[in-house]
Amino acid sequence: MNKHLYIGPMNILKVFVLLYPICPSYFFLLGVQIRELILFVTAVPLVLLTKSVMVIKKDGAFPLFLEIYIWSAIFALLQIYHSEWLIVCTQVMLWCVVLFFGSKAIDTKERFISIIDWVIIGSIIVGIFGVVEEFTHFNFFSLLNTAGSKLNYNPTRLGILRIISFTSHAISYGCYCMIMLALIIYRLTIEKKRFLFFAGALMLINEGFAMSRGPMIGLAIMFVLILWFSGHQLFVRKVFRWIFALVIILLISSLFVEKARTVVKISGYVVLAMFDDDYASALADLGFKDNAGGIGNRIDLYKWVYEESAGSRWVGKGAYKTFEHKFINSGGYVQTKSSIEVEWLRTFYRYGAIGLMAEIYLFLALVFHSMNKRLKTPDEWEGHLSFARVAAAMLVAYVVVLFSVMQNQEGQVFAVVVMLLMAYSRNKAKIKAKNEYEAIRSN
Repeated sequence: MNKHLYIGPMNILKVFVLLYPICPSYFFLLGVQIRELILFVTAVPLVLLTKSVMVIKKDGAFPLFLEIYIWSAIFALLQIYHSEWLIVCTQVMLWCVVLFFGSKAIDTKERFISIIDWVIIGSIIVGIFGVVEEFTHFNFFSLLNTAGSKLNYNPTRLGILRIISFTSHAISYGCYCMIMLALIIYRLTIEKKRFLFFAGALMLINEGFAMSRGPMIGLAIMFVLILWFSGHQLFVRKVFRWIFALVIILLISSLFVEKARTVVKISGYVVLAMFDDDYASALADLGFKDNAGGIGNRIDLYKWVYEESAGSRWVGKGAYKTFEHKFINSGGYVQTKSSIEVEWLRTFYRYGAIGLMAEIYLFLALVFHSMNKRLKTPDEWEGHLSFARVAAAMLVAYVVVLFSVMQNQEGQVFAVVVMLLMAYSRNKAKIKAKNEYEAIRSN
């Protein structure tokens, strides 16, 4: 057989990481969701092309594999209980097949970097479309809307169209940009290539065009943690001291200067409006005419979800049960709340306390694994940051952001990052074992 015609696991993975993270959920062909089709056509060849000995071998990523399988098993049982057969198949195919076998195939630094680059290439495509979307108000991904879904655009904020790209909401797209910036920063610590700077600039611009405060706060947290992990603790401390001093000066000035008082009010309301629509109304009274509020009363949402989940708080009501809660809004009218914007609350409503504990377990496992001392020191081929430390910064920021949004399409690129973390852990252990063996031989 001609070797140039051979299609190996890496060829399949490159196509997967290029297309899957940016595939819209509303893209169907002959009644089949293309996102799920990509999973299937990736999973089957990966299983067939992977050697059986590779599957059963324990390695540096085995503890993380085990934790992911525990989470997957718990969710699969809950989904079977709710008769969510398609969701079960999709989750198992992604987390237990594609990510597992894919991480096994990424067994060299060249392959590891190559996979990251293909994910970044996808972000460049998305980023260019995002800039076009902002200035023309035309979403290229709407051409793939074969399901006929209504694209969920928010009103403009500060005169800027909140772009959504391939996702279902501007907040989800902001999360995607945040996760991609983590990968781009990591690659830039290894090589200063032009396409990486271009990709980083595009993602920052698109993050700004999404105009979502949650992801922006997450991005700030991620940048601070990356600086801290890079050894710039003194610089971070100085910055926080300056910020603290400026806040104190501004607060004192607000007691005597009207303009300073207005700045303090607006700054506070901008953050609080994410959680309570009353503060959005207060912003409007201060002169903000554009959309300034969040997408729901997130503080009240905790009480509403708890009330509506009565009778099924251990196993939840399932993904197909629509959340509905009637309440009286600030205008005195009865309004129906039909969405749960907090990921942890949505999980609780769908899969109960058991599902929520399983999800918290997964994220804690990912954070603690990426903070493992064994993964702290960068390898010789890396820059001044190990991939695990960058992943830790992103994960912590993402956990915070999920208190203001439910996980949507950005979860697709998040899954790819988890696959990369598995591959990195495995290779790190392999390289360490090789170095120890060579040291013993030299003695």
